[in-house]
Amino acid sequence: MITRLDTRYTVNTIQTYNFEDSMKVMRDEKCMELGISSLYTFENNRDSYRVARDACVDIMIHYDENKSDPGIDLVGPHDNLADLKLCSGYRYFGIRFLPGYSPAVVRENITDIHGEIVAIDSGHIYDALMDAVCGQETFEGQCREVIKCMGSYGGRDEERIENSQWELARWLMDVIISDRKKHSLAELEQASGYSARYLNKVFQKYTGYTISKFANIMRAQRVGGYLYMCNKRGQAPDYSDIACGLDYTDQAHMIHDFEKHFGMAPMMFYKTYAVAMQ
Repeated sequence: MITRLDTRYTVNTIQTYNFEDSMKVMRDEKCMELGISSLYTFENNRDSYRVARDACVDIMIHYDENKSDPGIDLVGPHDNLADLKLCSGYRYFGIRFLPGYSPAVVRENITDIHGEIVAIDSGHIYDALMDAVCGQETFEGQCREVIKCMGSYGGRDEERIENSQWELARWLMDVIISDRKKHSLAELEQASGYSARYLNKVFQKYTGYTISKFANIMRAQRVGGYLYMCNKRGQAPDYSDIACGLDYTDQAHMIHDFEKHFGMAPMMFYKTYAVAMQ
């Protein structure tokens, strides 16, 4: 049975932290139904931002102060640390989808957009999103119109939802994201009744990741989420406790995994990014 995705313990990686106080983020129950993790906006004054692995797809709409020269880009999941090139001097409105979720409205194969930025320059969704974002003066108004727009243009892909393979892929995503424990392939085999080879084949078809790689990305993101919560509560991070709670072999394993995904040690992340989010 498919469970509701729980993203409380995931973070939107360094891409989000770079925007600091200029960024507003909105989450809504309707967003979850449409496969949207969050909606955000920020004023950009840089050419690029450092991003880490996050398994998320974004639709990013940009426009200048006169709401002219607009554009829409589809930003694919990043498999490695990379620079996200943006237009300096523009305001951005972003639609971030749940990890592993490919937005049905753009009809792109998620495996083809890993590490890529694809311009969306035509079609009904282009015009509708432009009207939704550029036609509103407030972030709240933009969010309201964008959610309405996404709902009208097939936020729920009925063909995929009725497909048994898609259901299986979503179930696997739910299990990985919702549970702090890292499940072995043997456990997933037993729970689903399918072989590990078949599970990986289906999962990679719809997310572009193997189950193990996707799980490692989610676990590293949870570490970032815990660091943020520690900072918010005024607590020093207990790295041994974090490692134990997320089923790492030991603290050293957790630190090594985190550095591989974020390009810095957890303590540096805590001092640099978690503090900036407060």
